[in-house]
Amino acid sequence: MTDSPGHRLREERERTKLSQRSFAELVGISKNTQLAYETGTSSIPVDYLGQTAKFGIDAAYVVSGFRIPATVHEHRLAFGAPPAEHGDTVEVAMSDVSYGMGGAYVDDDTSQTSIERFPRSFIRQFTKGPFAQLYFATGIGDSMQPTIHHNDLVLIDRSQQALRLSDQLWAVHASSIGMIKRVRVLPGGSVLLVSDNPDVSDYPVGQDELHLIGRVVAVVKRL
Repeated sequence: MTDSPGHRLREERERTKLSQRSFAELVGISKNTQLAYETGTSSIPVDYLGQTAKFGIDAAYVVSGFRIPATVHEHRLAFGAPPAEHGDTVEVAMSDVSYGMGGAYVDDDTSQTSIERFPRSFIRQFTKGPFAQLYFATGIGDSMQPTIHHNDLVLIDRSQQALRLSDQLWAVHASSIGMIKRVRVLPGGSVLLVSDNPDVSDYPVGQDELHLIGRVVAVVKRL
């Protein structure tokens, strides 16, 4: 199957102009392990994807086939180039991608991205992540109420790719579905996707089923 995480990983690695051996050395694995990830004979670990993002790999695209946001990568973010800064303001991507708090399929064919300027101090209230790795998206549904309401804007930091604390808010892909949930690591290594709405059930997933897109660092309410 050509449209697979392994195929997309190879596509992204080739975009960096690095050989399998050179790229493997950068992320601290063997060439054979890199080959196994690209051919699909081994599943791709989340920790590894976090490492690849440091070297220009679009980890969200690898796991989902969806670039977030593609136009920004092509125009400004290739290989980690910083967004434009204007005095006390910085540029942050605004994507029309919607993440279902209960779960929604993401359609990359219809997504649009714009660039908006924000005060640097406003963005820095929420994260110290690189501006190139930040974007605003929309949450839909009611399963994360009262924390996130339908159509609230969420600020996602894609530079955060490790589960260091339980019950933080994350944009994730699970079984090809994009969603925003609290992620709780359970004893034994399984993960529980937690809803803030008490009327919505939580459900467990295996770590190999869960792909982190980025941590939700801010919620902007629509009045």
